[in-house]
Amino acid sequence: MLTTNRVESFDSAMISRIHLSLGYSPPDVDTRRKLWLQLLHSIPSDEIELDLDDDVDGLAIANMNGRQIANTVNTAKTIARFEQKPLQLRHIHTVLDVCAAFDQKLKRPPTADPVRNSHKPFMISRKNSILNDDK
Repeated sequence: MLTTNRVESFDSAMISRIHLSLGYSPPDVDTRRKLWLQLLHSIPSDEIELDLDDDVDGLAIANMNGRQIANTVNTAKTIARFEQKPLQLRHIHTVLDVCAAFDQKLKRPPTADPVRNSHKPFMISRKNSILNDDK
């Protein structure tokens, strides 16, 4: 079994090894709402403080796939557990905010940072050993 969203990068050797391919489109708002509800309903009631009907409507608007929704719920549960509190909407929003900030960084153009954009290996100096590329 193989799942990918990068079908266009397959070469002929890879394609020849696929016996059956199934395509699917991203979940719509109604499907995302059902995914959120399914995942949140699986949490014991003493471990969650959410108004599922109202809160899930707002969450379902975010354009996410099922894996992203499941990862968000699991990470938010971890944060709540760390705080020794029931899962709350703020835990979910914390995860969504961090994910959105990360997505924004991925969309930025490359920086002028010579280390980041260099094709040459770059090493840092360490005590008792100089590993820097020639300067």
